[in-house]
Amino acid sequence: MDNRIVFVLSILEWLTVYFLMGIMDKENQLSWKKLIGFTFTIAFITSMTNACRLPFHSAILMGCMVIGFMILTRAKFLRILSDVILSSSVFVLYQLIITIVLKVIVGDITENGKLLFVLLVLAVILAKLVGKSSRLEYFLERYYRQNRGIILIIIISLAVLASMVTHIIDDKESFFWENHLELLILTIIYAIINVVLAVVIYQNAKNKERLRIHEEHAAYMQGLNKELRRREHEYKNHLNAIIGIGTCRKDDPLQAVIDYTNKLLATESQKKAVDYISDNLNVASFISYERKRAAELNLQFNCYIEKPFPAYKIPDFDMIELLANLINNAFEATAHNKNAREIYLIMETNQIRISNSIEDESLAGSMSKIGVQGYSRKGAGRGYGVSNILAICNHHNIQHKTYIEEERFIFELNFQ
Repeated sequence: MDNRIVFVLSILEWLTVYFLMGIMDKENQLSWKKLIGFTFTIAFITSMTNACRLPFHSAILMGCMVIGFMILTRAKFLRILSDVILSSSVFVLYQLIITIVLKVIVGDITENGKLLFVLLVLAVILAKLVGKSSRLEYFLERYYRQNRGIILIIIISLAVLASMVTHIIDDKESFFWENHLELLILTIIYAIINVVLAVVIYQNAKNKERLRIHEEHAAYMQGLNKELRRREHEYKNHLNAIIGIGTCRKDDPLQAVIDYTNKLLATESQKKAVDYISDNLNVASFISYERKRAAELNLQFNCYIEKPFPAYKIPDFDMIELLANLINNAFEATAHNKNAREIYLIMETNQIRISNSIEDESLAGSMSKIGVQGYSRKGAGRGYGVSNILAICNHHNIQHKTYIEEERFIFELNFQ
């Protein structure tokens, strides 16, 4: 095929892989200048390897992609490698399916430049459209990005296995009989070992994740236990005070006890607005941990959680993920304020609101961009906390909105 056609087709191939990589992780997204420069570089390398008939040209291209992304994004090697391999594997699978289907209809398409151009343009469009799926984003965040190492090993093992099986099947003259009988047996053994290895690695990763969750939960519970002990001590003090009033007051001790109790109830009613002890242990312990962190950052973190705990139709692990991202964003936004350093979290029936004080009036001008994946007022490479919030909201059909009211930025979630 003519080298100029190869150059054009390689641009489309690379753009497809790039958009797929953007789906795997939003941090893989490049600025337009970097993308244009990198695209033409990859296309040029593809044309040269094709013209020179270099062996292992696919491996060379993949290596160039990994190195280029590491330079342009400053990301870690294994993360980029797994994203490149998985994105390339998805694209190769697309090419394989299209080639097999069209071979039955129109014959061999590998030398049909015009048809290849149309198919690759379609691949670019599909990759761009698929990236808009919030459900896919939720799936990748929950399952892929936390298990990259395992998935990378499985993909490499499958690639080696596929190449071995293909080599055996292609040599039809000695298939099953002469030279390839031992290779066939080794291939089967290799496949079994890889299945066992993948299961063991997956279980090990799950055990590590459970251990991490238990350690985090223990840290959350420690703060909650301290607060409960403090309240228990406070409760005993009040009981002792009531006993003292009842036994020591000679003039109408019953009325004195009633007056003291009424004052105590009034005080507790005022405290209700900052109450975070709820009957959801996971949320209560997490909020306790965040209150401790707020104190360390010299922030005033006020909470109110309705009792009984509202029946939000969302798993606890997604609820904690939502709260973690909402609170972290509010903390980071407020930490730079000189005077107004207050954050309020309110959890009521069918609604969660978190608000933080703002001193920067320019925030109103960027309101429309908040929630756009990759956008952040805190600089490049940020903004993924809000993206995670939106992915969970879209997955569970939670309505969300942001607005400014009385010099406070408010992020509101409404559950149906």
